[in-house]
This record gives sequence, C-alpha cells and structure tokens, in this order.
Amino acid sequence: MNAPVTQPTVLITSFQPWLSHQAENSSDVLLGLIEDGDERRCPEDCILLRKLPVNFVTAPQLVWQAVERDRPSIVVSCGMAEGRSLLTMEQFARRGDKTLGTQLPLEQLIAGLPHTKISDNAGDFVCNSLYFDLLDGIAHGQAEAKSLGAAVFVHVPVLDDENRLAIAADFTTFLGRLKPFLKS
Repeated sequence: MNAPVTQPTVLITSFQPWLSHQAENSSDVLLGLIEDGDERRCPEDCILLRKLPVNFVTAPQLVWQAVERDRPSIVVSCGMAEGRSLLTMEQFARRGDKTLGTQLPLEQLIAGLPHTKISDNAGDFVCNSLYFDLLDGIAHGQAEAKSLGAAVFVHVPVLDDENRLAIAADFTTFLGRLKPFLKS
C-alpha cells in the first residue's frame, strides 16, 4: 500500500503565555490573525500548531510529533519577545559552544518588509532550545526530520492596535515567500 501523496507544507507553531502578567502570547495572537477573519491570510499549505506549553521538554516533543505526523517541509516556530518592537527572524540557535543557523536565506525572505528584521540572538529560554532542537534534527538527519528542509524561529513583539496589522502583513508576506523553498 502506497503512502498518500502530500503537498509540501509549512508547520507554524506558537506558545501559550508563561508569565502571570501575560493575558496572551503574541505569537499565538499572530497565528490567530492569519488564521481567522473574513480573509484567511495563512497560505493553504500551512498547518498551525498553536499554544505549545512553554516547557523545555514538552514543546519539542509536541513539535516533533507534528513533524512526524504532518511531514512539513519547513517549520516556522514563533515565540513572544516582549522587549522587541519588530517581527524578528532568528538566524541562529545556540547550545553551549555550538551554534546552528537556519537553512533559509532570511535577507532575501524579508527584503522590503518594514516591520521585520534579522536577529542573531534567539535568547536563552525555550524559544532558543526548541529552535536548536529543530536545526540539530535537520543537520543530523533525525528520522522525524526527514521531510524537513528548513526551520526558522520568529520572535513576535507584543501586539497592539497600532502594530498588529502591520506585523501580520509582514508575516503573511514572509510565509508566501517560503513557497520556492518547500521540498517536494
């Protein structure tokens, strides 16, 4: 029996709030903006995995389960960065003295996006840890990662009435620009 033929997909993840003063996590608010409403802004080839627990063990487990089940070509993991004002594409993840970088040409993918920049610091919390796990799995040909060609981590600033539509527009454009990088 042959496995069903699937289209290349992008798995997009978000986190739940993790601090008591947070009513919501801006990464999940962003996914809600591109998923909901009169016009679905999320490309048809996207699968959303929303509200991951902010946990060093459980978050990667859930993402790897989704990768194994859905076989995406690219994972775009999103997390909240309260101290930033722009959508931030993370170039690198670090663990100890080891640094891994995304396989995607970020400069090309964000060219002309006014509310987006590239960062080389994914932090030292669950965001960086999840990103490192994904990049390491791809680099070492981990069984669950065999469908993956690339991963990137996106930090989302706190969203408010002034920036939410602009950030969502940049993110939607970025997602659309991933199409040529999907593995078939």
